[in-house]
Amino acid sequence: MTREELIRENEKLKEEIADLKKENDSLKTKTESQAQRIDNLMEQLLKRNKALFGRKSEQEKYLTDGQMELPNVLNHSFGMVRKLELHLVGRFRAFVNRHLIALHVRDTASVFASNF
Repeated sequence: MTREELIRENEKLKEEIADLKKENDSLKTKTESQAQRIDNLMEQLLKRNKALFGRKSEQEKYLTDGQMELPNVLNHSFGMVRKLELHLVGRFRAFVNRHLIALHVRDTASVFASNF
Protein backbone atom coordinates (compact mmCIF):
# COMPACT_ATOMS: atom_id res chain seq x y z
CA MET A 1 0.00 0.00 0.00
CA THR A 2 1.18 3.46 -0.78
CA ARG A 3 1.30 6.22 1.76
CA GLU A 4 -1.73 7.89 0.18
CA GLU A 5 -3.73 4.66 0.38
CA LEU A 6 -2.81 4.27 4.04
CA ILE A 7 -3.85 7.83 4.76
CA ARG A 8 -7.21 7.27 3.01
CA GLU A 9 -7.69 4.01 4.92
CA ASN A 10 -6.83 5.79 8.17
CA GLU A 11 -9.42 8.51 7.42
CA LYS A 12 -12.06 5.86 6.67
CA LEU A 13 -11.26 4.12 9.94
CA LYS A 14 -11.52 7.39 11.84
CA GLU A 15 -14.94 8.01 10.29
CA GLU A 16 -16.02 4.48 11.19
CA ILE A 17 -14.86 5.01 14.79
CA ALA A 18 -16.89 8.22 14.97
CA ASP A 19 -19.95 6.40 13.57
CA LEU A 20 -19.53 3.57 16.07
CA LYS A 21 -19.20 6.04 18.93
CA LYS A 22 -22.41 7.79 17.83
CA GLU A 23 -24.22 4.45 17.55
CA ASN A 24 -22.91 3.38 20.96
CA ASP A 25 -24.04 6.66 22.57
CA SER A 26 -27.45 6.30 20.95
CA LEU A 27 -27.82 2.75 22.26
CA LYS A 28 -26.69 3.80 25.74
CA THR A 29 -29.28 6.57 25.76
CA LYS A 30 -31.95 4.17 24.57
CA THR A 31 -30.97 1.61 27.22
CA GLU A 32 -31.01 4.25 29.95
CA SER A 33 -34.45 5.50 28.89
CA GLN A 34 -35.76 1.91 28.81
CA ALA A 35 -34.37 1.26 32.28
CA GLN A 36 -35.97 4.47 33.53
CA ARG A 37 -39.30 3.45 31.96
CA ILE A 38 -39.06 0.04 33.65
CA ASP A 39 -38.34 1.72 36.99
CA ASN A 40 -41.36 4.00 36.53
CA LEU A 41 -43.61 1.07 35.64
CA MET A 42 -42.38 -0.91 38.64
CA GLU A 43 -43.07 2.06 40.90
CA GLN A 44 -46.59 2.40 39.46
CA LEU A 45 -47.16 -1.32 39.94
CA LEU A 46 -46.04 -1.17 43.57
CA LYS A 47 -48.25 1.85 44.28
CA ARG A 48 -51.23 0.15 42.64
CA ASN A 49 -50.68 -3.06 44.59
CA LYS A 50 -50.35 -1.11 47.81
CA ALA A 51 -53.59 0.73 47.08
CA LEU A 52 -55.38 -2.50 46.15
CA PHE A 53 -54.04 -4.88 48.76
CA GLY A 54 -52.65 -2.81 51.58
CA ARG A 55 -50.03 -4.76 53.52
CA LYS A 56 -47.08 -6.22 51.66
CA SER A 57 -47.80 -9.80 52.75
CA GLU A 58 -51.19 -9.61 51.04
CA GLN A 59 -49.67 -8.32 47.79
CA GLU A 60 -47.87 -11.59 47.21
CA LYS A 61 -51.09 -13.59 47.55
CA TYR A 62 -52.98 -11.77 44.80
CA LEU A 63 -50.58 -11.49 41.88
CA THR A 64 -52.27 -11.37 38.51
CA ASP A 65 -51.05 -13.20 35.41
CA GLY A 66 -49.76 -9.94 33.93
CA GLN A 67 -47.64 -9.32 36.99
CA MET A 68 -46.16 -12.80 36.73
CA GLU A 69 -45.07 -12.00 33.16
CA LEU A 70 -43.20 -8.83 34.16
CA PRO A 71 -39.91 -10.65 34.96
CA ASN A 72 -40.09 -12.24 31.48
CA VAL A 73 -40.47 -8.81 29.89
CA LEU A 74 -37.50 -7.52 31.86
CA ASN A 75 -35.39 -10.54 30.90
CA HIS A 76 -36.32 -10.02 27.25
CA SER A 77 -35.35 -6.31 27.44
CA PHE A 78 -32.01 -7.11 29.06
CA GLY A 79 -31.45 -9.86 26.47
CA MET A 80 -31.96 -7.35 23.67
CA VAL A 81 -29.53 -4.92 25.29
CA ARG A 82 -26.97 -7.72 25.60
CA LYS A 83 -27.38 -8.61 21.89
CA LEU A 84 -26.81 -4.98 20.93
CA GLU A 85 -23.75 -4.84 23.17
CA LEU A 86 -22.32 -8.00 21.59
CA HIS A 87 -23.03 -6.60 18.12
CA LEU A 88 -21.07 -3.42 18.90
CA VAL A 89 -18.21 -5.40 20.43
CA GLY A 90 -18.05 -7.54 17.29
CA ARG A 91 -17.99 -4.49 15.04
CA PHE A 92 -15.27 -2.89 17.15
CA ARG A 93 -13.15 -6.06 17.05
CA ALA A 94 -13.50 -6.19 13.26
CA PHE A 95 -12.46 -2.56 13.07
CA VAL A 96 -9.40 -3.17 15.26
CA ASN A 97 -8.41 -6.22 13.21
CA ARG A 98 -8.62 -4.25 9.96
CA HIS A 99 -6.54 -1.48 11.48
CA LEU A 100 -3.91 -3.92 12.78
CA ILE A 101 -3.70 -5.62 9.38
CA ALA A 102 -3.21 -2.23 7.70
CA LEU A 103 -0.43 -1.39 10.15
CA HIS A 104 1.20 -4.78 9.63
CA VAL A 105 1.09 -4.38 5.85
CA ARG A 106 2.59 -0.90 6.14
CA ASP A 107 5.38 -2.10 8.45
CA THR A 108 6.10 -5.10 6.25
CA ALA A 109 6.24 -2.86 3.17
CA SER A 110 8.65 -0.46 4.87
CA VAL A 111 10.93 -3.33 5.97
CA PHE A 112 10.83 -4.79 2.48
CA ALA A 113 11.58 -1.38 0.91
CA SER A 114 14.51 -0.76 3.27
CA ASN A 115 16.16 -4.01 2.13
CA PHE A 116 16.55 -2.66 -1.38
